[in-house]
Amino acid sequence: MEQQEHHVEVNGLPRIGEQAPDFQAKTTQGDISLRDYQGKWVVLFSHPSDFTPVCTSEFVAFQEVYQQLRALDTELIGLSVDSVSSHIVLAAEYRSELSDDHRISYHC
Repeated sequence: MEQQEHHVEVNGLPRIGEQAPDFQAKTTQGDISLRDYQGKWVVLFSHPSDFTPVCTSEFVAFQEVYQQLRALDTELIGLSVDSVSSHIVLAAEYRSELSDDHRISYHC
């Protein structure tokens, strides 16, 4: 009996290595579009809310590997339901834990 290969599309979300749909967003680094990162790998990560333990630990963990990701031509974009103003306050509060060269864009 010949085995058939089944491909199931889950919510139309792209898989690793597939092209993601373009989007535009206001971020802590200004307005961006996903197409701005064309030709690069992008890690989209989300966190529950600013000023939560998970949020802080995620930012610090990504900061620790940021230069390694940059060496792999990979950019980080953080996704959140919070406002850009909230992210700016968060970044200012935790600046001592983040290096000066962090360029992670956070958007809501």
